[in-house]
Amino acid sequence: MASAGIDHMISLTIFMVAILVFIGFFSQTMQTGIAYERHSALSTKASDLLDGILLSPGIPVNWGQSDNKIGGFGLQDP
Repeated sequence: MASAGIDHMISLTIFMVAILVFIGFFSQTMQTGIAYERHSALSTKASDLLDGILLSPGIPVNWGQSDNKIGGFGLQDP
């Protein structure tokens, strides 16, 4: 009867270790997914900013040739 108790204790210990290992694996996967989402959002914002700069002439259109206050920066040739 004592050996059955020892077998149960050993199997419970192995089961707990396996659960902890799998939790570690899934935790790392979740962290990777969260980092991907952050990078994706940052990439979208950078792309929108570059589109705004490169596809707009700026406000006012002749911002480089006048002393008016610049309302928006753009590099498209008016």
